[in-house]
Amino acid sequence: MTSKKDNRRNFLQIVAKADGLATIVMVLDKENGLTLLNPMDGCAGYLIDKKLNSYHTSNFFG
Repeated sequence: MTSKKDNRRNFLQIVAKADGLATIVMVLDKENGLTLLNPMDGCAGYLIDKKLNSYHTSNFFG
């Protein structure tokens, strides 16, 4: 059985990974950021640039 402490630890690990990926994608340009995210299972991204154009990974809407 999974304890509340283990659930919290797992949640925090997922949040840390998501934050790290978000930081990397923000540093990359949109093409390279989407190229990084697209092949990752269970990962989707939605980017908005300074001109309010939006871009998303191929699996973002389903």
